[in-house]
Amino acid sequence: EIPDVAVEVSLQPWRNYQTDGCILFSDILTPLPGMGVDFDIDEKVGPVVEPMRTWESIEKMHLIDPSTAAPFVAETLRTLREELTPETALLGFVGCPYTLATYLVEGKTSKEYLEI
Repeated sequence: EIPDVAVEVSLQPWRNYQTDGCILFSDILTPLPGMGVDFDIDEKVGPVVEPMRTWESIEKMHLIDPSTAAPFVAETLRTLREELTPETALLGFVGCPYTLATYLVEGKTSKEYLEI
């Protein structure tokens, strides 16, 4: 959520190794707060959300508007594109629907996926 930090962390490997791509490092759960789902980072467990296992809990979510929910992502991407050479690929990632769903249903990372 702090563009300057995200830019610096993303540029360090590119500067040091002059790779043909630069990866925007970001949390895979970035979309969740913009959908009305808060989460905490537990030092020992990682991201933790209130498990959504009822229709009522799902109804609390809403569509995301990226420009208002995560404007820092666009700012970070713009700055990275300005810093990189034109031939350098800029790669970004975020949690895919299944990844987000597993966190929402399980409440945290899981190896067994007992609830989903």
